[in-house]
Amino acid sequence: MPHKDPAASGQRHEQRAPQNRRAFHKGWRKSIPTLLAYLFNIFLLVLVSHAEHASNPENSPKEGFLSILSPDFLYRTMLGSPEPPAQDVAVIAIGSEMPGPAKESEPSTACMRRIYIAELLKSIRETGPRTVVLDVWFDPGSCSNSDSQPLWQELCSFSADVPVVTGLASYTRYEIISDWPAEFADIKRRGAALKPSELVSQPAVPLNFCSTKRLTVGTIELDEDHRKIPLSWPVYDTFDAVGDPARFHRIDSLSVAAIRARDPKSPVLARVGAIDEYGAAKPSTNSFPYTTFLGEDDLPIVRAVDVICSNPKDYEWGQFCQSSGAKRLALNTLFAGKVVLIGGSGSGADIHDSVIGRVPGVVLQAEYVESMLKNRVYRAIPISCQIVMWILWLFLLFGISFLTSSGAKAALYLFLAVSIPAVLLHQFFVHCKFYTPLLLPLTVSGVFLLISRRLELFLSKHEEER
Repeated sequence: MPHKDPAASGQRHEQRAPQNRRAFHKGWRKSIPTLLAYLFNIFLLVLVSHAEHASNPENSPKEGFLSILSPDFLYRTMLGSPEPPAQDVAVIAIGSEMPGPAKESEPSTACMRRIYIAELLKSIRETGPRTVVLDVWFDPGSCSNSDSQPLWQELCSFSADVPVVTGLASYTRYEIISDWPAEFADIKRRGAALKPSELVSQPAVPLNFCSTKRLTVGTIELDEDHRKIPLSWPVYDTFDAVGDPARFHRIDSLSVAAIRARDPKSPVLARVGAIDEYGAAKPSTNSFPYTTFLGEDDLPIVRAVDVICSNPKDYEWGQFCQSSGAKRLALNTLFAGKVVLIGGSGSGADIHDSVIGRVPGVVLQAEYVESMLKNRVYRAIPISCQIVMWILWLFLLFGISFLTSSGAKAALYLFLAVSIPAVLLHQFFVHCKFYTPLLLPLTVSGVFLLISRRLELFLSKHEEER
């Protein structure tokens, strides 16, 4: 056997050690962009997993992390804008200042609103509305019976001919914490839990003053993401009921209650899960669907005083309208066959930031009703399906990236791999009335992967030149 020189073997080992270290550092530097690409895509995956969280009322803390990646203008671009104008809804806006005939004693704003609504119902009864929706909550303690009686009588009389839906106000978990700390402490002391999506209804005037069954209620709460149509909310009747399953029930949202009052067999109710397999009514437990929005100018919105003065039913109102300068409207054209929504506007009203700007809540409710009647209802793809799509997409992108050595070819193939499936998937989802916020982060991940691959090839070439 040949004799091995220990000194020569040690010398070769010393020569290989720096080479191994250089190769290790070279490989590590080349792997940094790839590692960053993986981490970035994992981060986006976490964002998507948080995007489809349980729906919360509008005044809860913001949790929509994905809004960073899908601003409103891009959302409207992806789903498109509906064809204006609105055809099935009309809005009557009650301003914060409600002019009318002089009274000996001026009632409070809440009581004046009830007088206004009674006059409105009288004025539009003969115009043939399909349904009337009051985006108004009637506090039982804010007005005397004498101030409220004209409205109760008119509601009973009106709902005998036309279905009427009234609003039901409620407390959210966050309102209870801030405004009712003692009640919240009592709920915690009893070991009960109120989830962010659960509500406690506020005391309201019971509707049993009228025997008609065409007078119903719906919750007026909106989702924190106003692009989504609320379907129903889980509600406890009182603070003491929180935690008691027997006193826990779901109530239709105002928009779903309006659709149900208009047509109990409407196909859209089945689509959103508000009808069971036998065609019976039930509150939907589906996740809230997305929708598209008309511009505020595309909705027929009129002032309450103009409606009353276009068809005054009271001598005093007639006298007032002659000198008020109110517009005379063609009420039959405005309201016949439509869902007419009545709600507050202006200072002190419930104003919301939305895709179409800052608008009163009654405008959003009108948007939801019009959307459902036109089947502009886009169900969210389950997060599990989105994650599977994500994984398959990333396998495709990483496969193309690492099988392509040329930077130019990698850029071209990755562009095609990102853009073509994104366009085809988007068109397929929109056609089938589905929406996923996943496509945007997928496209972003593809671009980031392309950049990281080009950077890796640049570093590799630079290392070889050294």
